[in-house]
Amino acid sequence: MTPPDRGMSFPDSLHAWREARRYGVSRGRIDRAAERRLAGDWRGACAAANVDVAFDPAEVACQFGADVLARLENDLRHLVPDLLHWHLPRDVTGHGGLTPLTSWFRAVLGRYGTGRPGPVPVLTVSAPPAPSAPQRPALKFGTTAGQDADWSVARYLFDDRHHHGLLGHYGGDVRAPFFAADGTPRDPAELPASEPDADDRAARGEWAALLAERLAGGDEATAAAFSAVGIGVIVEERPGGRSTEQQWSRLAKLAGCAPMLAHQIERVTRGGAASLTIRLPGRGFGLHVEAGGRHRRPLIWVASGEEFRRRRWAPGCWHALPDLALLRAGLVAPDELHPLVRSALFPAYPAPDRPAGPPLPEPPPPVRVRCRGEWHMVRSRGGRLEIPHGDEERRRELALGAFGGTVNGCFGAQRTWTAGTGWLPRVLRAHRREVFLRAAYGDTDGVLRLLDAGLDPGVRDGRRWTLLHALHTMDHEVLLPRLLDEGLDVDATEQDGCTPLLLAVLNHGSPAVVRALLDAGASTEAPGGAARAVGRPRTLATAIKRAKRKDLEFLL
Repeated sequence: MTPPDRGMSFPDSLHAWREARRYGVSRGRIDRAAERRLAGDWRGACAAANVDVAFDPAEVACQFGADVLARLENDLRHLVPDLLHWHLPRDVTGHGGLTPLTSWFRAVLGRYGTGRPGPVPVLTVSAPPAPSAPQRPALKFGTTAGQDADWSVARYLFDDRHHHGLLGHYGGDVRAPFFAADGTPRDPAELPASEPDADDRAARGEWAALLAERLAGGDEATAAAFSAVGIGVIVEERPGGRSTEQQWSRLAKLAGCAPMLAHQIERVTRGGAASLTIRLPGRGFGLHVEAGGRHRRPLIWVASGEEFRRRRWAPGCWHALPDLALLRAGLVAPDELHPLVRSALFPAYPAPDRPAGPPLPEPPPPVRVRCRGEWHMVRSRGGRLEIPHGDEERRRELALGAFGGTVNGCFGAQRTWTAGTGWLPRVLRAHRREVFLRAAYGDTDGVLRLLDAGLDPGVRDGRRWTLLHALHTMDHEVLLPRLLDEGLDVDATEQDGCTPLLLAVLNHGSPAVVRALLDAGASTEAPGGAARAVGRPRTLATAIKRAKRKDLEFLL
């Protein structure tokens, strides 16, 4: 008997998902995108949501005709780009740090068949090419390859006309599993202790999750979890293929998400498909589905290599969305979700009496630091890390450090804050981490809010990055003048000897940000005295060639 993997439905990655939800699509972006969308400005909504538009509607009309353009523009008026960004798959490791969008992921959002033979024009979304690239998906229009995921049948992920369908994706009907319709968690005594009625979809979702979570249940619990939502499981020994133990292990990792999988199977077999394969992003395997007839439940099994190659992919999307698991674990509150996700999951939730969405950034409270046998209060305000010591004491500590002495207490914290390496109180370390996570996710407004609240702009993280090193992920037009006015060095080096300019090139920063750094006086060569990691380029030309940046070849 194979024990189930507790990572099957998020427990090992929930804290990473909480951070992705907190920083990945900020409240400011959601609010501004909604304002522009409701005003009929779909381009402005995309810009506010950090979604690039990589096509020209005029060219769509020229290439595909006015009818296709009219249908496309109607869909774009209802596109919720921040909701699309919210639902794109992410690479979640559970080890902390950035939880980036899955590199190179591409999905079809709309199909615009003309009735004529030939490739069908489609609207697609593409994720960035690397985890270190700016977290900006791009909308494109053209024809598609067969390997793209098809989200055109899962419009609740991005369309304001269909977002209420999210409730069905999570296995709900009039309410979400484990919650009342107003968002109140159900009492454990109210949860099913035996198999619920077939018509109670939410209760069956609860029953499936409870079965999957039984540590001692093993293979039987896995099969029962799928059976609870109307799916049969087939596992068999395959000569030269995966053992039954391997197959059970893979199915166990999906059992906690059985309601979502059942919803996907129901949607893609509604059109009469009897045999298909569901691609599972990030899982390294797929599931083969035999839909069955009117009175038979669908059957699934782990697809063999032959089936993986020869069977056609099911349309639509299946990846396990984390929001209900985060709510159930108490890691987020309903008001911290994207507003359209909250309204879909909890149709009777009372209207919030204040702005809702992921939390806004706030400066840290004063921190107690042990210094020379006493407790001192250290504060982040006025654009620096403020410590209760005078200039004479500061000069003495600086001299001590210059001669190799140990700098501790308040002075040690202040030194680490701007040097990147050394000891920091836990609260300040967490605050510094938030600053650079917001930067990495492209939350320019969040970083500006912290600067306005007194953040020292000279802060460095553990990689010795300054905010200029993260400039390529944010709105450089707003942030670069501010940081330069604050005295940041445009040629500062991080731990590997790279300047902000070199990192912008290596990490897919736009040509505009590269040009802005050059115009600000950035050197095309890293300082000669900087310690360099093996393989790191030293010059702008080398970085352009190393990163294969054809869009920057005009600088060579």
